[in-house]
Amino acid sequence: MQLQEILSRINSRYPNVVTVSDKIHYINLAQYDISKFFGRYIEDVTSVTVANQERYDYLTNLGDISDIEQLEIATTLTPTIDSDYQEYALSTMIDKTRQGYVYFDAFQTVGGVRQFGVYPIPTESGLAIRIRYLKPFAEMSITNLTAEPEFDVRYHDALISYACYKIAASGSFPDEGMANIFSSEWNSSLDEIYRFYGHQRAAAPRKRRDNHQWHGTNSHYARY
Repeated sequence: MQLQEILSRINSRYPNVVTVSDKIHYINLAQYDISKFFGRYIEDVTSVTVANQERYDYLTNLGDISDIEQLEIATTLTPTIDSDYQEYALSTMIDKTRQGYVYFDAFQTVGGVRQFGVYPIPTESGLAIRIRYLKPFAEMSITNLTAEPEFDVRYHDALISYACYKIAASGSFPDEGMANIFSSEWNSSLDEIYRFYGHQRAAAPRKRRDNHQWHGTNSHYARY
């Protein structure tokens, strides 16, 4: 379903005066949630350590720290096999002085730059930081009304339900009755997507080591 049709159906289901830009924003918020189910993980090895540097900028396509499936740092300058990497676990631990923990966490600078920190802090420069993460769907834009969401067309109606819910729930006098209806539709769609995702995963579970999408030579997409 093209974006222009999605927008038309939103207006048909719940007539409104919300700007097109705001409606597209709601569509993109819904897409991000759905990407948790339909998204594929890709691998990025463009970041490298800097000796005694704690924090590193987010990858361009990384949406949130929770989207990282696996973060590893090479133990050699020329890693060739998986055992040449040390895996780091996500942690919200505040005390950076504790010994024996290997983890990463998230920061945001005063200027709004998002970064992740790794501990223990690397003491050697040039070690590859290998990050496997969920790449969100391409965002919809008012400049391309013929674009289509990058997931199964059977579930595109979920975007309409979510946008209508946000529209009905916003403003000085929210329409709580309709907001509840659209919210229920949205949640039902997520349940259906989750069931589909669970079935697919049970039928063909991801292999973390043998799947070609994990390897740097094919790290572009492994798209949705």
